[in-house]
Amino acid sequence: MFKYFILRKQQQLFCYFCGIVLAMVLMLLFPSVFRGSGFYLLLSSVALFWAGLALYTRHIDRMRKPEVSPLVSIRDGNQVVAEVPRHEKARLEWEIFRDDEVFRQQRWELTGLTGRVISRGLLYTPAVMLVGIGILAWGSPQGAIQLINALRNMPAAELVHQIGFVLCLVLQISVISVLIADVVAGRGLPNVFRRVLLDRLPAEFCLIRKGTER
Repeated sequence: MFKYFILRKQQQLFCYFCGIVLAMVLMLLFPSVFRGSGFYLLLSSVALFWAGLALYTRHIDRMRKPEVSPLVSIRDGNQVVAEVPRHEKARLEWEIFRDDEVFRQQRWELTGLTGRVISRGLLYTPAVMLVGIGILAWGSPQGAIQLINALRNMPAAELVHQIGFVLCLVLQISVISVLIADVVAGRGLPNVFRRVLLDRLPAEFCLIRKGTER
């Protein structure tokens, strides 16, 4: 049982990366909940991915050993592209999970997605704030004047805190909007594991010939 928790180097890096990203997202979304406990949140996030990967590896190791097993469907989006014996699917997944290049590619694609989302969020944040200020000034000029006066009379430390809070909130909204736009456009989260599994499917199990998908 415990041998499955001894992960390969690329698997460890994958867990560290995903754990760090998850911890950062949770601290941004719920700063009041996780204030002062960032280190423990980071450890818990990494441990979550580490344990999940180890337990799933144990599961597919057990599933790949029988010689006869029922058929399971493999989907590409909403379309069933193959029907494979369960032990054959587990065998393919076992090989994929032993392939360091797959984990390296998955990590790089997630890094690219994270960078793209953050950069686009930072790009859209000023525009969103300007639109909000414009709507406030147009819809309630008196309210805009009162807000400006309140900001002028606010202590410097409190002003910096409030501006930081607003920037963080608008950045979160921008990032979530970018992610939703990617999902709607059909891009979604990169899944190298699924692509490699589809590429390695034996031809005799495929319901659709490779190269003829529409």
